[in-house]
Amino acid sequence: MGGMKDLLLDEEIGAKYFEDVPEHKPLSVRENSLLPLIQPSEVIFREKGTGLKELMGNRFPHEKKTSCSLPEEITVITYTVVNAFSADVTELIKRASEKASLRIAFCYQGKNISGIISAFNKLFESRQDLTIQVIVNPHTHIKMLQVDDTLYMGSMNYSSTADSAQNDGLTDEKESFFNHEVLFYFNRGGKRFSENLFNKIRGLTDSIDFEINRSNYRSKLTQYLQERTRTTIGRTRETKLLQQRALDEKNTKSLMELLPALIRSQVSSTVRHILDINAHYRLENEVFSEDEVEKTVRYFQVNDGEVFITDFLALNCPGFIKFSSGDGEEDDDDEDDFNHELTKEFLSGMTDTCTEHLADLVIDDDKLREEVSAERYDPDNGEDDLPWGSISQEKYEERFEENKREVILALSSLIDELTRIIIDEECFDISFFINKSAEQFRGESAATHLPPASETR
Repeated sequence: MGGMKDLLLDEEIGAKYFEDVPEHKPLSVRENSLLPLIQPSEVIFREKGTGLKELMGNRFPHEKKTSCSLPEEITVITYTVVNAFSADVTELIKRASEKASLRIAFCYQGKNISGIISAFNKLFESRQDLTIQVIVNPHTHIKMLQVDDTLYMGSMNYSSTADSAQNDGLTDEKESFFNHEVLFYFNRGGKRFSENLFNKIRGLTDSIDFEINRSNYRSKLTQYLQERTRTTIGRTRETKLLQQRALDEKNTKSLMELLPALIRSQVSSTVRHILDINAHYRLENEVFSEDEVEKTVRYFQVNDGEVFITDFLALNCPGFIKFSSGDGEEDDDDEDDFNHELTKEFLSGMTDTCTEHLADLVIDDDKLREEVSAERYDPDNGEDDLPWGSISQEKYEERFEENKREVILALSSLIDELTRIIIDEECFDISFFINKSAEQFRGESAATHLPPASETR
């Protein structure tokens, strides 16, 4: 299982160590839709009828600029194209470098092919050597202009309404669509953002992409635009439903792969809480304070497996232990009690042997000292007392640590067995882990932490 590592610190003993934490990040449509993060360097308010060229100011490539400073990559994404692209956009393309890369994406709703061809006429009249990557999508409502690594995004389309009002050839003022707009200008990050966005549009179900030049743009535009149809919102709902089902299946599969580690982590936390030892630590780290082994054995000397399981279930109900029949209907009280007792029987039956072993496992400290002394590792001091020196102390500490490791191993085996039965008998509520993972994904930390057992009460 892949996981994150968090540096933890025991406040009592100051022990630092890394704990493996199973990582489960819920999948989402949002996650699959994120674009590169960039920050605008300027926010521009467009007065009604102010042209793009005026808004760009000295960023617009003028005739006196040297060839090395002319645009080499331009991407235009706009809404519907009626009869023309912006005259300023056309001039921008005209002034680009000889080998400039040009991409255009726009929305087509199934009408006015002749008007779109007319718009491209003006582009190829300004530059006969153009090769243009085109994407047509019937639902695109994006407005973006990328010039090399700079970017303009906002509410303004890049059709003729992006030009100055003085260039408006319409005689009827009521038909003029020059409006107030807001533009966000980004002075860097444009290339990567534009590439991601262009590819995102290209990958949409209703999109079609093709390449055109001066010799074939009329035939290709006619051919491909005739193939595009604008789908209804009902079709979109169906698509979203299918996407959500596929996403749920993928998410469930991902969670099921991590489930054993997640359940074991929850079981481990609960066991440590019951035994009154640090519930945040994991057994495999073998980080125990001096009294924790004694606390562990002391509990099992007083309590049998059934008491232990009762405590265990009390800490996890409601929580990840499930007693329902799983048929989707509410269980009546009798069935719920039956499932509860059945689960207790499964768990406590396994635990009895482990708890008996743990109760007998720890070595009494006085008895251990007597045994080490009797083995006479140090020279006899000539008195009647059994010899005890540095060697005996070292042997005593070795056996004490060995005994601690035995207790840790026995506890780890107990947790493994509890985890195995919970999984085999399917007496866990998977929604507990899904909900916790979703909460953690929304939190500040990227690492996944299952809560201490005390928090599940």
